[in-house]
Amino acid sequence: GPAVGLPKVAGPLGNISKGTRPMGNMPKLAGPLMNMTRVGATLAGAPYFGRNDGQDTPADTAVVNALIERLKDTDAGVRKAAASSLGNLKSPHAVPGLIAVLGDRDHEVRAAAVEALGSIKDDRAIAPLSGLVSDAAPDVREAALEALSAFAKDVPAGPVIRALSDHRASVRQKAAELLGEIKDPAAAPSLTVALKDDQADVRHAALDALHELKVPVSERTLLDALVDPSPDVRQAAIQYVSDRPFAAAVPVLLRLLDDPVAD
Repeated sequence: GPAVGLPKVAGPLGNISKGTRPMGNMPKLAGPLMNMTRVGATLAGAPYFGRNDGQDTPADTAVVNALIERLKDTDAGVRKAAASSLGNLKSPHAVPGLIAVLGDRDHEVRAAAVEALGSIKDDRAIAPLSGLVSDAAPDVREAALEALSAFAKDVPAGPVIRALSDHRASVRQKAAELLGEIKDPAAAPSLTVALKDDQADVRHAALDALHELKVPVSERTLLDALVDPSPDVRQAAIQYVSDRPFAAAVPVLLRLLDDPVAD
Protein backbone atom coordinates (compact mmCIF):
# COMPACT_ATOMS: atom_id res chain seq x y z
CA GLY A 1 0.00 0.00 0.00
CA PRO A 2 1.14 3.63 -0.32
CA ALA A 3 3.37 4.99 2.41
CA VAL A 4 1.71 8.04 3.93
CA GLY A 5 3.75 10.91 5.27
CA LEU A 6 7.10 9.98 3.78
CA PRO A 7 9.55 12.90 3.67
CA LYS A 8 10.19 14.84 0.51
CA VAL A 9 13.68 13.34 0.28
CA ALA A 10 12.03 10.08 -0.80
CA GLY A 11 10.83 11.85 -3.95
CA PRO A 12 13.81 11.17 -6.21
CA LEU A 13 13.66 7.45 -5.49
CA GLY A 14 9.92 7.52 -5.91
CA ASN A 15 10.30 9.21 -9.30
CA ILE A 16 12.75 6.56 -10.41
CA SER A 17 10.44 3.76 -9.30
CA LYS A 18 7.62 5.39 -11.29
CA GLY A 19 9.80 5.64 -14.36
CA THR A 20 9.68 9.44 -14.50
CA ARG A 21 13.42 9.92 -13.99
CA PRO A 22 15.81 8.47 -16.57
CA MET A 23 18.46 6.04 -15.37
CA GLY A 24 20.69 6.27 -18.46
CA ASN A 25 22.93 8.99 -17.06
CA MET A 26 23.58 7.14 -13.78
CA PRO A 27 25.07 3.77 -14.77
CA LYS A 28 27.17 3.38 -11.62
CA LEU A 29 24.19 4.04 -9.39
CA ALA A 30 21.69 1.95 -11.30
CA GLY A 31 22.27 -1.26 -9.33
CA PRO A 32 22.04 0.26 -5.83
CA LEU A 33 19.09 2.43 -6.80
CA MET A 34 17.20 -0.50 -8.23
CA ASN A 35 17.80 -2.37 -4.98
CA MET A 36 16.35 0.58 -3.14
CA THR A 37 13.31 0.77 -5.36
CA ARG A 38 12.72 -2.92 -4.78
CA VAL A 39 12.26 -1.97 -1.16
CA GLY A 40 10.28 1.02 -2.36
CA ALA A 41 9.24 4.17 -0.63
CA THR A 42 9.10 2.32 2.68
CA LEU A 43 12.86 1.79 2.66
CA ALA A 44 13.60 5.26 1.34
CA GLY A 45 11.66 6.80 4.20
CA ALA A 46 12.75 4.43 6.95
CA PRO A 47 15.62 6.51 8.36
CA TYR A 48 13.25 9.43 8.90
CA PHE A 49 10.80 7.54 11.06
CA GLY A 50 11.25 6.71 14.72
CA ARG A 51 12.09 8.59 17.85
CA ASN A 52 15.28 6.63 18.54
CA ASP A 53 14.08 5.86 22.07
CA GLY A 54 13.03 2.24 21.56
CA GLN A 55 9.33 3.15 21.43
CA ASP A 56 7.61 2.50 18.11
CA THR A 57 4.90 4.76 16.77
CA PRO A 58 2.17 3.20 14.56
CA ALA A 59 4.01 4.51 11.51
CA ASP A 60 7.22 2.93 12.76
CA THR A 61 5.56 -0.44 13.25
CA ALA A 62 4.24 -0.49 9.69
CA VAL A 63 7.64 0.47 8.29
CA VAL A 64 9.50 -2.05 10.46
CA ASN A 65 7.17 -4.87 9.45
CA ALA A 66 7.65 -4.06 5.78
CA LEU A 67 11.41 -3.96 6.16
CA ILE A 68 11.47 -7.24 8.07
CA GLU A 69 9.72 -8.84 5.11
CA ARG A 70 12.41 -7.41 2.82
CA LEU A 71 15.05 -9.25 4.86
CA LYS A 72 13.80 -12.35 3.02
CA ASP A 73 14.16 -10.82 -0.45
CA THR A 74 15.98 -12.87 -3.07
CA ASP A 75 18.31 -9.96 -3.84
CA ALA A 76 21.23 -9.55 -1.41
CA GLY A 77 21.36 -5.80 -2.02
CA VAL A 78 17.76 -5.45 -0.89
CA ARG A 79 18.36 -7.56 2.21
CA LYS A 80 21.39 -5.46 3.09
CA ALA A 81 19.51 -2.17 2.58
CA ALA A 82 16.60 -3.40 4.68
CA ALA A 83 18.91 -4.44 7.52
CA SER A 84 20.66 -1.06 7.47
CA SER A 85 17.36 0.82 7.57
CA LEU A 86 16.15 -1.30 10.48
CA GLY A 87 19.30 -0.26 12.29
CA ASN A 88 18.41 3.37 11.62
CA LEU A 89 14.98 2.84 13.13
CA LYS A 90 16.40 1.17 16.27
CA SER A 91 13.18 -0.75 16.84
CA PRO A 92 13.38 -3.72 19.26
CA HIS A 93 10.63 -5.30 17.16
CA ALA A 94 13.21 -5.87 14.43
CA VAL A 95 15.63 -7.87 16.60
CA PRO A 96 14.37 -11.42 15.88
CA GLY A 97 14.35 -10.79 12.13
CA LEU A 98 17.84 -9.31 12.20
CA ILE A 99 19.15 -12.20 14.28
CA ALA A 100 17.79 -14.59 11.67
CA VAL A 101 19.69 -12.70 8.97
CA LEU A 102 22.98 -13.27 10.81
CA GLY A 103 23.04 -16.61 9.03
CA ASP A 104 22.63 -15.05 5.57
CA ARG A 105 24.87 -16.53 2.86
CA ASP A 106 26.05 -13.04 1.84
CA HIS A 107 28.70 -11.57 4.15
CA GLU A 108 27.66 -7.97 3.42
CA VAL A 109 24.12 -8.76 4.54
CA ARG A 110 25.44 -10.38 7.71
CA ALA A 111 27.62 -7.35 8.41
CA ALA A 112 24.67 -4.97 7.89
CA ALA A 113 22.54 -7.01 10.29
CA VAL A 114 25.35 -7.02 12.85
CA GLU A 115 25.68 -3.23 12.65
CA ALA A 116 21.91 -2.83 12.97
CA LEU A 117 21.81 -4.98 16.10
CA GLY A 118 24.65 -2.93 17.56
CA SER A 119 22.58 0.19 16.97
CA ILE A 120 19.45 -1.26 18.56
CA LYS A 121 21.36 -2.48 21.67
CA ASP A 122 18.94 -5.25 22.64
CA ASP A 123 20.40 -7.90 24.97
CA ARG A 124 18.88 -10.69 22.87
CA ALA A 125 21.60 -10.00 20.32
CA ILE A 126 24.58 -10.64 22.62
CA ALA A 127 24.84 -14.41 22.17
CA PRO A 128 24.27 -14.41 18.37
CA LEU A 129 26.75 -11.57 17.90
CA SER A 130 29.32 -13.37 20.04
CA GLY A 131 29.01 -16.32 17.70
CA LEU A 132 29.94 -14.14 14.73
CA VAL A 133 33.28 -13.13 16.25
CA SER A 134 34.55 -16.26 14.49
CA ASP A 135 32.65 -15.70 11.22
CA ALA A 136 34.38 -16.71 7.99
CA ALA A 137 34.33 -13.11 6.70
CA PRO A 138 36.74 -10.67 8.40
CA ASP A 139 34.41 -7.69 7.89
CA VAL A 140 31.69 -9.57 9.80
CA ARG A 141 34.09 -10.50 12.61
CA GLU A 142 35.18 -6.89 12.98
CA ALA A 143 31.59 -5.61 12.83
CA ALA A 144 30.55 -8.14 15.50
CA LEU A 145 33.27 -6.95 17.89
CA GLU A 146 32.28 -3.33 17.26
CA ALA A 147 28.60 -4.11 17.84
CA LEU A 148 29.34 -6.01 21.06
CA SER A 149 31.01 -2.90 22.47
CA ALA A 150 27.48 -1.54 22.90
CA PHE A 151 26.90 -4.21 25.58
CA ALA A 152 30.35 -4.04 27.26
CA LYS A 153 30.39 -5.95 30.55
CA ASP A 154 27.55 -8.30 29.57
CA VAL A 155 29.60 -9.83 26.74
CA PRO A 156 31.24 -13.23 27.39
CA ALA A 157 35.01 -12.82 27.23
CA GLY A 158 35.85 -16.25 25.75
CA PRO A 159 35.08 -15.61 22.06
CA VAL A 160 36.70 -12.18 22.25
CA ILE A 161 39.88 -13.57 23.80
CA ARG A 162 40.13 -16.07 20.95
CA ALA A 163 39.80 -13.20 18.48
CA LEU A 164 43.16 -11.89 19.71
CA SER A 165 44.67 -14.63 17.53
CA ASP A 166 42.79 -13.56 14.39
CA HIS A 167 44.92 -13.30 11.24
CA ARG A 168 43.59 -9.77 10.56
CA ALA A 169 45.17 -7.02 12.64
CA SER A 170 42.05 -4.83 12.72
CA VAL A 171 40.08 -7.71 14.27
CA ARG A 172 42.79 -8.28 16.89
CA GLN A 173 42.72 -4.58 17.71
CA LYS A 174 38.94 -4.53 18.09
CA ALA A 175 39.13 -7.62 20.30
CA ALA A 176 41.70 -5.98 22.59
CA GLU A 177 39.65 -2.79 22.82
CA LEU A 178 36.51 -4.74 23.69
CA LEU A 179 38.31 -6.77 26.36
CA GLY A 180 39.23 -3.48 28.01
CA GLU A 181 35.53 -2.70 28.19
CA ILE A 182 34.50 -6.19 29.37
CA LYS A 183 37.10 -6.03 32.16
CA ASP A 184 37.30 -9.80 32.69
CA PRO A 185 40.63 -10.64 34.42
CA ALA A 186 40.68 -13.94 32.51
CA ALA A 187 41.75 -11.94 29.45
CA ALA A 188 44.98 -10.72 31.05
CA PRO A 189 47.31 -13.56 29.90
CA SER A 190 46.18 -13.29 26.27
CA LEU A 191 46.39 -9.50 26.33
CA THR A 192 49.93 -9.77 27.68
CA VAL A 193 50.84 -12.00 24.74
CA ALA A 194 49.24 -9.41 22.42
CA LEU A 195 51.83 -6.87 23.62
CA LYS A 196 54.24 -8.75 21.33
CA ASP A 197 51.96 -8.35 18.29
CA ASP A 198 53.70 -7.17 15.14
CA GLN A 199 51.12 -4.37 14.73
CA ALA A 200 51.49 -1.28 16.91
CA ASP A 201 47.72 -0.61 17.04
CA VAL A 202 47.17 -4.06 18.54
CA ARG A 203 49.94 -3.60 21.11
CA HIS A 204 48.52 -0.20 22.05
CA ALA A 205 44.98 -1.57 22.45
CA ALA A 206 46.24 -4.53 24.48
CA LEU A 207 48.18 -2.30 26.88
CA ASP A 208 45.20 0.04 27.33
CA ALA A 209 43.00 -3.00 28.03
CA LEU A 210 45.41 -4.34 30.65
CA HIS A 211 45.37 -0.89 32.25
CA GLU A 212 41.56 -1.02 32.39
CA LEU A 213 41.62 -4.54 33.88
CA LYS A 214 43.76 -3.29 36.80
CA VAL A 215 45.60 -6.60 37.00
CA PRO A 216 49.30 -7.01 37.88
CA VAL A 217 51.63 -6.86 34.88
CA SER A 218 55.28 -7.84 35.15
CA GLU A 219 57.87 -5.09 35.40
CA ARG A 220 59.70 -6.64 32.44
CA THR A 221 56.57 -6.34 30.30
CA LEU A 222 56.13 -2.68 31.19
CA LEU A 223 59.81 -1.90 30.64
CA ASP A 224 59.55 -3.40 27.16
CA ALA A 225 56.46 -1.28 26.47
CA LEU A 226 58.29 1.87 27.61
CA VAL A 227 60.83 1.38 24.81
CA ASP A 228 58.38 0.16 22.18
CA PRO A 229 59.05 1.47 18.64
CA SER A 230 55.56 2.98 18.57
CA PRO A 231 55.12 6.37 20.30
CA ASP A 232 51.48 5.48 21.03
CA VAL A 233 52.56 2.35 22.93
CA ARG A 234 55.25 4.29 24.80
CA GLN A 235 52.73 6.94 25.86
CA ALA A 236 50.29 4.24 27.03
CA ALA A 237 53.10 2.59 28.99
CA ILE A 238 53.99 5.90 30.68
CA GLN A 239 50.37 6.31 31.76
CA TYR A 240 50.32 2.74 33.06
CA VAL A 241 53.56 3.17 35.04
CA SER A 242 52.40 6.50 36.44
CA ASP A 243 49.54 4.62 38.11
CA ARG A 244 51.76 1.71 39.20
CA PRO A 245 55.28 3.08 39.63
CA PHE A 246 58.28 0.84 40.29
CA ALA A 247 61.95 1.64 40.80
CA ALA A 248 63.31 -0.02 37.66
CA ALA A 249 61.15 2.23 35.48
CA VAL A 250 62.70 5.48 36.75
CA PRO A 251 65.83 5.48 34.54
CA VAL A 252 63.72 4.65 31.48
CA LEU A 253 61.24 7.39 32.30
CA LEU A 254 64.08 9.90 32.69
CA ARG A 255 65.36 9.00 29.23
CA LEU A 256 61.85 9.41 27.87
CA LEU A 257 61.85 13.03 29.02
CA ASP A 258 63.79 13.64 25.81
CA ASP A 259 61.22 11.74 23.72
CA PRO A 260 59.61 14.42 21.48
CA VAL A 261 56.35 12.47 21.22
CA ALA A 262 55.96 11.19 24.77
CA ASP A 263 53.68 13.16 27.08
